[in-house]
Parts: sequence; C-alpha cells; structure tokens
Amino acid sequence: IPNRSATFMHAPYINSSFFDNLSYAQNLGHWGAFGAGLQYFSAGAINQTDDSGTDIGAFTPYDLALSLGYAHKLNGIGPQALNGFSLGLGAKFIHSKLATSAQTVAVDLGVLSPGYLDDRLKLAATVTNLGGTSRGNQIQREGQGVRRRCVRGEGSVCRKEVSLERGEARGTPRAIRASATTCA
Repeated sequence: IPNRSATFMHAPYINSSFFDNLSYAQNLGHWGAFGAGLQYFSAGAINQTDDSGTDIGAFTPYDLALSLGYAHKLNGIGPQALNGFSLGLGAKFIHSKLATSAQTVAVDLGVLSPGYLDDRLKLAATVTNLGGTSRGNQIQREGQGVRRRCVRGEGSVCRKEVSLERGEARGTPRAIRASATTCA
C-alpha cells in the first residue's frame, strides 16, 4: 500500500444474516506494513423448537475474528535469491457462538514474490489458521448422550445439533460440517 488504507463493508445476505468487515493498513516505510481487521458474521435469528415442535425461542449464531498483521519486503536481507520477496505474519482471535460459545487463536503466514513479466505477474502462497482449534462448538454424535433438538429455519428445514461438527472432524483439520433434514 502506498500510505494507508481503511475499508468498511456491510453485506446483507439471506434473510437476516449479514457479514461485516472493518480493516485498516498502514505503510511503515522501510519497516514494512501493519494491518488490523475485524470480521463479523451473523446468521440472523433462528427459531428453535423442542422435540415435539414447540417453539422455545430464538438464538443468533455468529462468528467474530479480530486480526493483526505485519508484512516486510526483503531487500538486502538474507540470501540474494529472496531479494524482493515479501513475507507476512498475521495473528487472530476467533470467537464463535452456535449452541455454545468457543474461542481460539490462530496464525497466518504468507509470502509474495517480486514481479515477473514486467511486474504483471506475482506469485503468492499462504498458510492459514495455524494454531488452536475451537472445540467448544463441537457437538457429539447421536447416541452419545446429546439431546436431539431441531432448529426451524425457512422452508420448514430443521438442523439437528447432533449433525454439526466444528473443529477437527473426521480426520480433516479445521473442518466445518453440517447437515439439514426435513422436520416431521
């Protein structure tokens, strides 16, 4: 970035769900660049029912992430082969609320190549979400003592808590899986 940049975005989605993003970045001259961000996703109010279909209120699941980042262009530092490459590091705090709340921290790493083909091509690689996993929202499978509860949404579709897995699920790191079934 030449000097500094700030961005705000509000994106309404389906029904009452929405995504908000607020970010700021500052060029620090030969020291690199610094950035900070806030991301918020709300799934909107979802009606909740018990096993017999009786409405027991509503809940509003959401995800929140606070991020800090730093990037530096390598010029005259390290091996000559890395000259012109940029390295970045980001740290974030993530809070999620589904049936229960959970939080974790994670780290992102990135590298950006110098420009090729008259600066029309740059290559980048990132590794994201290194670190802790959010276990608080992981729901046990049916038959392991979890009470079945349907959450009624639009079109009489119901999500069963017992079908939701968050975190390291089925051997896939940082996976989110959910299923929907029609309520009877």
